Amino acid sequence: MTQLLTLAQLQAQRAAQPSTILIDALGERCFAAEHIPGAINVPHTVSDEVLLAAVPDRHATIVTYCANPACQNSHILAHRLRVLGYTNVAVFAGGKKEWTEAGLELTVAAVPA
Repeated sequence: MTQLLTLAQLQAQRAAQPSTILIDALGERCFAAEHIPGAINVPHTVSDEVLLAAVPDRHATIVTYCANPACQNSHILAHRLRVLGYTNVAVFAGGKKEWTEAGLELTVAAVPA
């Protein structure tokens, strides 16, 4: 079973372990529109090869997230990571919704063509 992190736990994790890889599991356009600062984008629909290339270290500390608690993309991606042999995967289930409701800013990137 995947560990679920609260916002406070996510913040503590990132403070204690800055190498934590935060992955936005939404599509490229959603990521570009807004994402949690420091996150990378690996949509839950990418091939295993793309996923393995995005995060080559299977022992890295990884936290996935998506839009809100009802969104399952982060859970799907976390499950795929575990199946592929990643050993330290958690989900920030509150996603962007909980992040912004806490008054935290999101980063905006260029929208892909």
